[in-house]
Amino acid sequence: MCTVELAALLTSVADLARVKLLHPGHRPKEWRCWLDHVGASEFNANDGLVFDTLELMLTAEAQGHGVAVGDPRMAKERLEARALVMPFSEVAQNGLGHFIVYPSQRVAQTKIRALADVLTRLAQEDTSIPAR
Repeated sequence: MCTVELAALLTSVADLARVKLLHPGHRPKEWRCWLDHVGASEFNANDGLVFDTLELMLTAEAQGHGVAVGDPRMAKERLEARALVMPFSEVAQNGLGHFIVYPSQRVAQTKIRALADVLTRLAQEDTSIPAR
């Protein structure tokens, strides 16, 4: 994901060599997964800027500091507002998942059930890519 202006400069995956890769925390594996998926194994997925939080990385993206890879659901509002766009249509599945964990004796609690329902619904939302 990146700004519309930066996306206009990215006509192919090879163009990523000219921009900064942005990382949420020390997780270059996300970039490595995507680069391998698109056959761009020559890129160093460790290059770029590392941010302490996802929010800081999304803000840096929206300010044009580089390109990040990540789950479009986490940047949904920015993508819908076109503060960010996805310059490439390729999507890679990294095999990671999320889990809802709570004590079994709390399964009947309304608040626990409501939270589990919301998180499950969000996880199942459409992850289609908004148009560039």
